Amino acid sequence: MDMEFTPEQKTVKDILGSGSQLVIPRFQREYCWDGKVVQEFYEDIVSRLDFTQKKIKTLPYFIGTMLFLYKKGTPGDDETNIDDSVIEVVDGQQRLTTITIFLAALAARLNDESQVLAQKVFQYVKTTDDNDDPLAILTTKTSYPYFQNYVQTPVNKRDPALLVTESDEDESIKVAYQKFEKMMEGDNLKKQITTVCNLDKDALLAYSDKDILVAIRDELLSNKAIVIRTSERTSANMIFEILNGKGVHLANIDLIKNRLFEKIPDDGMVDNAEVQWKKIQNNLRQRDEGIGLATFYRHFWISKYGQASSNKLYDNFKRKIKPCTEDRYKAFLLEMEKESMRYSIVVHPRLEDFQNRKEYAPIVQSMSILSDWFNVNQSRIGLLALMDVKDRGLISLKEFADCAGMIEVFHFAFNSVCRYPANRFEGIYSKFAISLRKAATKADAKESLRSLRDDLDGIMPGKTVFVEEFCKLRYSGRGQMRMNVATKYAVNAITSARQGKKLFENDLSIEHIIPESKTSELCPDTLVTNIGNLIGLEKHLNEEAADLDSIGKRELYERSNYKWVSDFYSDNPDFKVDKIQERAKELAVIMYDKIIEPRMAVKLV
Repeated sequence: MDMEFTPEQKTVKDILGSGSQLVIPRFQREYCWDGKVVQEFYEDIVSRLDFTQKKIKTLPYFIGTMLFLYKKGTPGDDETNIDDSVIEVVDGQQRLTTITIFLAALAARLNDESQVLAQKVFQYVKTTDDNDDPLAILTTKTSYPYFQNYVQTPVNKRDPALLVTESDEDESIKVAYQKFEKMMEGDNLKKQITTVCNLDKDALLAYSDKDILVAIRDELLSNKAIVIRTSERTSANMIFEILNGKGVHLANIDLIKNRLFEKIPDDGMVDNAEVQWKKIQNNLRQRDEGIGLATFYRHFWISKYGQASSNKLYDNFKRKIKPCTEDRYKAFLLEMEKESMRYSIVVHPRLEDFQNRKEYAPIVQSMSILSDWFNVNQSRIGLLALMDVKDRGLISLKEFADCAGMIEVFHFAFNSVCRYPANRFEGIYSKFAISLRKAATKADAKESLRSLRDDLDGIMPGKTVFVEEFCKLRYSGRGQMRMNVATKYAVNAITSARQGKKLFENDLSIEHIIPESKTSELCPDTLVTNIGNLIGLEKHLNEEAADLDSIGKRELYERSNYKWVSDFYSDNPDFKVDKIQERAKELAVIMYDKIIEPRMAVKLV
């Protein structure tokens, strides 16, 4: 079909001073510019100022393309037949929000110089309608009420009680405002511009702060954009996808959100799509602010629908989530909400997620190790599917624990010890997860578990290679060695195995049998920190051990509740530096034969 649109060049002053109210739809991505990007924008603006003449000159700056959706007017109203009282911002909301924040901070700064000028600037942030009622130029749902209470309220009328941030978007707005505020405050105003414009330190002495602030105002308002306007929503959506479809300007997750919200209408009472989207975000950040929505979505998609690179997620969504109806999209949002809660558990599991049932403790430990110790993000794809089929009763608790444990020891050997690349696992876990989710019976689920075991076993490092690499493991209490985590895992695993336990000891610390302080030419650092010189010891005993000689350590080790420690000197009656490498090989064999192989060979039947 033909696209109906009209492109025209407009200044920021034209856009914000037209009398129209600009509405950011609820399906648009939240404001997310960080301090660095805000500073770059500020520097782009002030770098256009020319201080070579008595009056500061401005040089208009192009800020890109914006897409606006107008309502159709009553036939015969005017030659364009559009209603421009309310305009929907389809593309350009990040820039317009930033400019509005900039103007609000500028008005607050100008208030120190001239209240009249400050009020004039603030009219581009908030004005009045024909009835003299307050009218915010830019309105948004996702940041309500913080944006209105902070940015769109004059600085002398803000209520501190209403300025509490409640979301990442609120924080981004606050950071942006404070960044603009700091760059224009006091002496910093001239210092910043002197640096950005590469001026002599005395170049701005002839200009007052008021002169410079007015020039910044004029430069900002004279910025130009190509505004594409249309009154056809279909045309707007097509243009939007052309502008953003390659993920250059907009992330795929934002395009997917737009698509979902477009099909799920706001009924005016409760915006169910917005409520669910917030739940998804809250699920992900309730334990760790670092869990990104885009990362979660990609792992969820790969776990359920198929492999896809980040820049193909939107295309895959359009192809696979059909029919494109309100009901189907509502169901998909519900899937995302449920999976986001599972993902949060996979990344940062707690026993309370499983009603504090102690039989789930090995699963919690395995997931924690994979996420926090090994940082193998690809395993989350498979773990999401395991949680799904466990919730559906298709695998037992033992099968869940055995499979998670198998994944744990595999990645210890493959990634942590042998340091092989992890790029192949996305495909392995995606195939496994999709197969497992499709299981209709317990027999189907068991077959998927066996298939994963076979796939991992097929690329498992052999014993000779493992022993060779394991003997290189080191640990130093003086600083973070690259392999500290792998070594810590090995010591914990062997200690637990010697205790006959599945769970790691809570009070374990790493003890250097020959103290690190005894490093010498005959006992170099490479040997003292080697795993052959390490053992797991209770923290309070480790503090006592310090620099004790072998006699003192013998007495202390015998007090340990760890069998591996209490038996150490009977197993190693004459332990000296020349025994370290031999012991490292012994530990490597124990690790491979007694811990890794049994968990890799577990019978998933």
